[in-house]
Amino acid sequence: LDLSTGIACQYLGADANPSALSADRQWAAYTNDMSVEAGGGAMAIRNLVTGENISFPLVDSIEQRGAGEASFSPNNQYLAWMEANGWQMSETPNFHSLVRVGNMNGNVIAQFADTAFLNVSGLASIQRVQPVGWFDDDTLVVMARGEYWDDSVLILIDIPSQAMRLLARGTFVDFTYPN
Repeated sequence: LDLSTGIACQYLGADANPSALSADRQWAAYTNDMSVEAGGGAMAIRNLVTGENISFPLVDSIEQRGAGEASFSPNNQYLAWMEANGWQMSETPNFHSLVRVGNMNGNVIAQFADTAFLNVSGLASIQRVQPVGWFDDDTLVVMARGEYWDDSVLILIDIPSQAMRLLARGTFVDFTYPN
């Protein structure tokens, strides 16, 4: 909605679940609204200027939960998102998440299972991983959570080398930038 003119433009359909907007506001990341029984929605991006749509297929999984928690790199070279499978709230929890990174041509260039973060995290176990933002065009920040929700760490991944290192203990809140 353009508040100065009152003109509204629809960029995504009613079945879309928006996940992220690029810093330059040219790209939107979203999933299609699908029930858990149908396997959840795959990550997709839409160029809001040209209307181009690009989709990233879900990882094959028996109990696919779908994609979400997307984040665009500052120069729109990459998109990172979380995919999950299994159940957290079951008698025998079998939930697993992974962080995937794709380029703007629709190619998945990297993926990191939750177990890949265990050694660098210093946690006894990893229950969930999700991308939370980018330090720069090549450095992704991932939050890993342990057995307890407040047991969390921030991990940096250099996307070109796929090297990980611990940034800090704690929960990600947000980035702040000076004026």
